[in-house]
Order: sequence, then structure tokens, then C-alpha cells
Amino acid sequence: VASDWKWRVYLRVLEVARGKRPQLKEVMRSIMSEPDMRAKAREVAELAKWAVRDISDLPPARKERRMEVGKLDELNVLKEAANFLARELGVEEVLVFDEEDEARYDPGRRAPLARPYRPAVYVE
Repeated sequence: VASDWKWRVYLRVLEVARGKRPQLKEVMRSIMSEPDMRAKAREVAELAKWAVRDISDLPPARKERRMEVGKLDELNVLKEAANFLARELGVEEVLVFDEEDEARYDPGRRAPLARPYRPAVYVE
């Protein structure tokens, strides 16, 4: 699942998009005011660009709902659904990891692709 900094970027884009179409320049100005975000400027810019497109395509009601919910605890949601997912996928076990978990099993190197509302999935 996506790391906390990615959620912070996504939620900032949602804030900027409230009642209007988000502009990447405005989003980047807002995000880059945080020193820890400046340290990973390239990754932040790439994610912000994706988030602006993603959020621009959402119906207004869904944008509002996501703002109300804030950061979704995808890690726990998916861990709680692991048995169901294993049955549906016809596999023995489903493992769920945070993108930044150093002990994660990720031979497909999918973890960096995780984004808010879009966890990275590796099926073996």
C-alpha cells in the first residue's frame, strides 16, 4: 500500500481541487512548502501529476467523500480482507505490506507503484 507521504500529496491535491479543477502549478507550490517534500521533489512531482489527473476525473461527490474520509487505512483493510482475496484469487495466501516495509516480499518490485486508492499488487 502507498506510503504516508503519497497520501499527504494526494490529500493536498484534493484540498486544492475543492470546488474546482486542480492546477498542477498550484498543487506543487502548496506541497513544496514542506521541507520533507522538497527532499523528494521528483517523486512528488510525478505523483502530484498523476493525482491531479485522477482527481480531475472524479465526480464531485466522490471528491468530497474522499476529503471526508481522509487517509484510508488500506493496510488494515487489505489485511482484514486477505482470506477473502485468497479464496477469490484461488491462492493459498495473500500477503499485504506497506510500501516502505523493509521486510516486505516484493520480487516483482511493485511496491514503488503503490498510490492512494491503488495498492500495488504482485501475484505469484
